[in-house]
Amino acid sequence: MSAEQPDAAPAVVVDDVTRVFSKRGRRTVAVDGVSFIMRAGRDLGIVGESGSGKSTLARIIMGLDQPTSGRVLVHGEDLTSKSRSRAERLRRAKLVQMVYQDPYGSLDPRQTVRSCLVEVLRLHPPRGGNVAARASELGDLVGLTPAQLDRSPVGLSGGQRQRVAIARALAVEPRLIILDEAVAALDISIQAQILNLLAELRDELGTAYLLISHDLAVVRQLTDDVVVLHHGRLVEQGETGAVLDDPAEDYTRRLRDSIPSRHWREPGMLEELTRVG
Repeated sequence: MSAEQPDAAPAVVVDDVTRVFSKRGRRTVAVDGVSFIMRAGRDLGIVGESGSGKSTLARIIMGLDQPTSGRVLVHGEDLTSKSRSRAERLRRAKLVQMVYQDPYGSLDPRQTVRSCLVEVLRLHPPRGGNVAARASELGDLVGLTPAQLDRSPVGLSGGQRQRVAIARALAVEPRLIILDEAVAALDISIQAQILNLLAELRDELGTAYLLISHDLAVVRQLTDDVVVLHHGRLVEQGETGAVLDDPAEDYTRRLRDSIPSRHWREPGMLEELTRVG
């Protein structure tokens, strides 16, 4: 887990955020008055069943969607402000990046992995300015070989594609990475490898994670604090272990108890799964 920074400003402030969608006269409240703080040096999980508003909230925090009301601050920057200048977009990109559930859908099949990373690095030049060297360094950082860097996403496995997505997010050197169901599409042994990689990168680089997931075992493994959403409303929040071990709300208890016991992995189990896998 991350080391808390008690005197630092919050990493994320979600302030009374509501998102309403209207289509053909039908009004749907996806996020309903949600407020919470992600403390600096603490990784946060947002959990809930499908339709709870997790991914909508993630897109708002990322700045990809605007709330109907409320605001979001990431390291003091209001990502719900209306400015859309190129300089503003580049500055915000250094604050927060996202890794999606489907890595193939977020990668260009016409590009090699190396060219994908180079494209990002040309927009966000690395220290020292050596784009080619930095692309190779990012590949090594996430466990990709030089040969894999020269392949297109079509020639990679699901786990390798997710490593590419992580490398691309890291290329910007963001202060926060949102992981939106980032291991949900992978089998359990590959999940273990990717989660271990994410933990190692966090310890090495100090990047904070905001994890969106329905898998409470993954949330337990990777986060310090957790927020529970139900029908767009925040129903419970607190330290991950305390909330999942002794939920205060019936909904959280039902959510926890709905997970098959074979998926409820204790801390340290992922390392064993990696070895076996």
